[in-house]
Amino acid sequence: MDLYNQSVKIILNNQKKNGSYIASPNFPTYAYSWFRDGSYIAYAMDRSKNHKSSYDFHIWGAKVIINQSSRINSLISKKFSGEMILVKEYLPARYSLDGFPADDNWTDFQLDGYGTWLWAISEHIQLSGNDNILDEISPSIELITKYLTTFWDTPCYDFWEEHLEAIHPATLAAIYAGLSAVKNLSFLTNRNEILETIDKIKTFLETKAIHPDGYYRKMVLHNGEFDKNGLTDLVDASLIGLAVPYNIHEVDQENISKTLQKIEEDIYFPNGGVYRYLEDTFYGGGEWVLLSAWLGWYWCKTNQYEKAIQVKRFIQSTANDKGELPEQISDHLLAPTFYSSWVKRWGKVADPLLWSQAMYIILCEELKPYEKSN
Repeated sequence: MDLYNQSVKIILNNQKKNGSYIASPNFPTYAYSWFRDGSYIAYAMDRSKNHKSSYDFHIWGAKVIINQSSRINSLISKKFSGEMILVKEYLPARYSLDGFPADDNWTDFQLDGYGTWLWAISEHIQLSGNDNILDEISPSIELITKYLTTFWDTPCYDFWEEHLEAIHPATLAAIYAGLSAVKNLSFLTNRNEILETIDKIKTFLETKAIHPDGYYRKMVLHNGEFDKNGLTDLVDASLIGLAVPYNIHEVDQENISKTLQKIEEDIYFPNGGVYRYLEDTFYGGGEWVLLSAWLGWYWCKTNQYEKAIQVKRFIQSTANDKGELPEQISDHLLAPTFYSSWVKRWGKVADPLLWSQAMYIILCEELKPYEKSN
């Protein structure tokens, strides 16, 4: 089976006409479109030259944000007037496929998706050569930059919708990348605030987020301190993003290298996949397909191609006979006693997960030059 082309087909078949991508078509809990997932999926579509698919997603996202403009402006006004803001008031991380916030109790306040969206728009323009999209989405870009520059250091849920009490380096990196990607757009009226926020994020990461051993921590508590249970001493696979694609430093910078080395030592199963973090209990804490591809992406950027090929083979081994890639696999669980309770609660592991298909496409694209030359 040609898993690359099948992955493209699965993504295209699960994109609505309005541009939204469903996170997983066979997993009711994921019957929504996340800005985070969608941005990576759109980037994979750009890498595979399916630029219309990516364009349609970004137009959908821009419309979603415009529809939330009153909410965004109200939140910013509340912030500057010192009013209390409830967690449920912030923008959600996911929307219905029709572009509306879900009326439920999801752990929705996450900032990384909006930063990643700005980064993905910039990549779309570069890869497609079409900057006309800016004529349609510039008001949405400005709204989101104002939102992010206002709330960048507000504790929120992390990539995995956990730990509202903390600030997460991976989230900050996504915001940093997004703001950096659009900072030179001429139509922005808040460029000074954008530049100041970029500098503040970089300073925070360099002064508060690095463990004494030199790697980036999973999270930092709101007061700038670290928890007594050791969670903040862990690495998290989402920290791969600091190296690629958020690029807060060069991939061989010392703290980045130490972070990726610790990820490889602590949460990479040899010749297998990558865990989210050591204390993970979600579906027993399995190896995530998309994280495996993400680590392979980093390995390509650092010329560790044989490792990347090995992880590509691992990912291929997880596909079913339809070429569908799951969210995670359950062969080497970190916390196996938790597996059955999650199955009882939500059903079997999400399969396919469009983000997994997308990250496989990205990994294949990164490997193409090396594989062609060998």
